[in-house]
Amino acid sequence: MVALLLDGSVFTAAQAKSNGITAWCLAEMARRGRVRRLLHDAYVDAQVPDTVELRARALCLVMPACAVICRRTAAWLYGIDAYAPNERDQALTVECVVPARLARVRREGVRGWEETLDPEDLSTVHGVRVTTPTRTALDLARYAPRFMGLSAVDAFCHRALTTPSELMACAQRFCGGRNIAIARQLIGWAEPLAESPGESWLRLRILDAGFPRPQAQIKVYDTGGRMVYRLDLGYPGLKIGLEYDGLEFHDSPEHRKHDVHRRRELDRIYGWDAYGFDRGDVLGMRPTVELVVGGLLGIEPLLPRRW
Repeated sequence: MVALLLDGSVFTAAQAKSNGITAWCLAEMARRGRVRRLLHDAYVDAQVPDTVELRARALCLVMPACAVICRRTAAWLYGIDAYAPNERDQALTVECVVPARLARVRREGVRGWEETLDPEDLSTVHGVRVTTPTRTALDLARYAPRFMGLSAVDAFCHRALTTPSELMACAQRFCGGRNIAIARQLIGWAEPLAESPGESWLRLRILDAGFPRPQAQIKVYDTGGRMVYRLDLGYPGLKIGLEYDGLEFHDSPEHRKHDVHRRRELDRIYGWDAYGFDRGDVLGMRPTVELVVGGLLGIEPLLPRRW
């Protein structure tokens, strides 16, 4: 193994320069994959594994004094991906709050807000002051785009870092506050069984269209009682299955061929009408999801779509 750059420690551009690594050289190493950019101004040798402790060390290096990490950065520290697909290749901006009456942080790579935080909203992860999972999920439900707010709430609940009832109780403290009605709706639609952001986004499209809430993680059994398939979402009584075909497991020709074979078998042998939607269907502008699901259910969708 190649020796770790700066002994595997997290470092800033200024620290790299003091060790003889110019800004051009650092950018070139990042481009070539020799170093990994964790935050706007926090780097580490690419061989160092990504852990919660590593993320905490990066935040300690760049976060402002008196600040509390919040929103998407707090989710990142907890291991929850709260970033939209078009944001995932960008350097992460540190999002933080400072107590009311203190000046919000204004500097490159940091976005700050002034906000009141009660003691019950605060936690510490490897020495980093951070909002609790419940407060973090609530803030994302309030301030993130709705599709990302719901997927974040689902992810926190799926990881058992919070529960829908805890989130709803937290929301009661902000009755009448900004976007709290949106947050309550998303919390009411939370699904701890959701296993990916795409499943959450697909469910939101279905619910926004006025369709009944689909069941999550549906198991399909053969005549001998053996589970043969599992569907992301659907309506078991109607034998309708709906799935999100993410890029990670459904992008190659082999994967697509397998999907076609699987859904044909679900129809031919088990009587299920299963339909897959890709990122373009779910995040694109066309009302594909609404029209397909409406046709399967025999229900006219609410259009135009909300997002």
